[in-house]
Amino acid sequence: MTRTRNLTSLIVIVIALALSIPSMLAFRDAVGVPGGEHSLDDSVREALTDVFPDAARFDAWEALEGGFVAVDQDDEPTGYAVVSEGKGYGGPMRLLVGVGSRGAVMGARLLEHQETDGFIDDILAPEYREQFTGKRADDPIELERDIDGVSGATGSARGFAEAVRAGVTAIEEAR
Repeated sequence: MTRTRNLTSLIVIVIALALSIPSMLAFRDAVGVPGGEHSLDDSVREALTDVFPDAARFDAWEALEGGFVAVDQDDEPTGYAVVSEGKGYGGPMRLLVGVGSRGAVMGARLLEHQETDGFIDDILAPEYREQFTGKRADDPIELERDIDGVSGATGSARGFAEAVRAGVTAIEEAR
């Protein structure tokens, strides 16, 4: 009887472990592992690499949900990033906003949008995005104050600036 009970218990434990492994792996991939990278989709990974080209890796940033730390070859943080959102003319706009270790914007990259292609092209241009570089949390980062708009795409430009400001603010509050 005891032997049957022990064998039954062992079988139940093995089955429970086998069923829980996919959930544990999904959790690990969703939140990242300590000292490891988030499970990144290609657009976020590409944006991070574009904003922080010298980073050796991108770790989960525990201080900010959904945040990343750019880490160099010497294992030193070089900057922080977060995916933030603004409201464009056509709907929500998701951006990756990167801030250097000294608090200045390193770059912002559009990840998703619902804007009209012809209008969003000007916002995707490096000349437009460069005006955000160097901005800090104490800057307005607001259309027609310290950010130039885009003729015919005011709503899109406003949404982009709103998302950059939200990202910079979130990063500064978490630092």
